[in-house]
Amino acid sequence: MYTLGVMKIPILNSTVSTKSSVDKIVAPQATIDGDAFPRTVIRGESSQTRTEYRFLRDGTPIPIDIPVPRPGVSKNAALTDWLNVTFPLTNTPESLSEFFKEFNQITGERFWSVIERPGGLHGWKRSYKFGDTSAMFAIGGQNGTAFISLPGEACALFTRRAWLDFTHLMNTQYKGKITRWDGAVDDFGGEHSVDWAVGQYQAGEFSTGGNKPSCCQHGNWICPDGRGRTFEVGKRKNGKMIRTYEKGKQLGDANSPWVRWELELHSKDREIPWDVLVNIGGYVAGAYAVMTWVTEDDCRIATLNKTAEISYEHLVG
Repeated sequence: MYTLGVMKIPILNSTVSTKSSVDKIVAPQATIDGDAFPRTVIRGESSQTRTEYRFLRDGTPIPIDIPVPRPGVSKNAALTDWLNVTFPLTNTPESLSEFFKEFNQITGERFWSVIERPGGLHGWKRSYKFGDTSAMFAIGGQNGTAFISLPGEACALFTRRAWLDFTHLMNTQYKGKITRWDGAVDDFGGEHSVDWAVGQYQAGEFSTGGNKPSCCQHGNWICPDGRGRTFEVGKRKNGKMIRTYEKGKQLGDANSPWVRWELELHSKDREIPWDVLVNIGGYVAGAYAVMTWVTEDDCRIATLNKTAEISYEHLVG
């Protein structure tokens, strides 16, 4: 067991996540670094994404999609609900100690202890857990890189100031790469329900570039039983998907209208800009034409309060 203690910093909020487990992570390869892609050509852009061609040394063009935020949308209209990052880090006690210290100074007391886990994680040889959170860290092998994963529960512990500091640390100092990012928006009134999402899909409002993405459903759609339904568009293996699900029902309130929309991006043929951690609402709204309704300010505190309210009623009901 490896434990590192640092100065404690008060954390204002916490929550419980019901997200699925981390998908398999692929470490960045030498073929996609700056040396391998010396030239970038912008093909064009829309309100949803722009595509750049990056060229290998032999002249082979590789298209890379880059999300673009929709203008006029509040930065705080959505929240980050999952984040995976890979970055170069020397596997030495000194490097680990320095990184853990810097990370904990940003994140605070819930991440205070760093405990080594038995075995590795997603191909990295050694792995660690941050305190009593769901945050994970791994290192060893994988082309001299390290990996950090922040599921929804861990993301909920970050203040806006912490996100800014974390972005500076991982992007500017450690030259990290975002390999997965989830942005979520909550519709507490249920105006944009799963049934509305299905109708929008049938009308072609999820289509991009003339292509209609695949879809699938989870839950009891024939005889809804109050446990919640999920509608998904796109596939994780293709690097972009969005799910709409009945969050309130999932938490135990069979009559809750609360619906959550979650955009999930992976770095497969796609570069996820660090700006997603700051301009969250813009990127969620810009992912699909159907998301233009995401305009109003929202924040994690409202979600925390609603989650606690439903959880309490479910326990005492």
